[in-house]
Amino acid sequence: MPELKRPFRIAAALAAVSALALTACSTPSDDESVPGVTDDTVVIGTHQPLTGPAAAGYSTISAATAAYFEYVNAGGGIHGRSIEYIVKDDGYDPATTQTAVREL
Repeated sequence: MPELKRPFRIAAALAAVSALALTACSTPSDDESVPGVTDDTVVIGTHQPLTGPAAAGYSTISAATAAYFEYVNAGGGIHGRSIEYIVKDDGYDPATTQTAVREL
């Protein structure tokens, strides 16, 4: 299988995150608290190796995703909710990844 080009990987990551954001906002709430969702904000978190041996391969993903959410927020957000994007550095280390995911 040919190696995927970097722009395609970034576009695929943005599409996946966008789909998750839209799904989170489109699901009706039955007056129950939904973690990360309020009347005016949706919190989306991710863990990525911003440091460590794999950092070079992920260096543009967080920045590109943050730029996309800034664009969405500038346009009024999703259904009036702004997106708060949180990135945790897992350093490409399984133990650190577990901690980062628990913090999210």
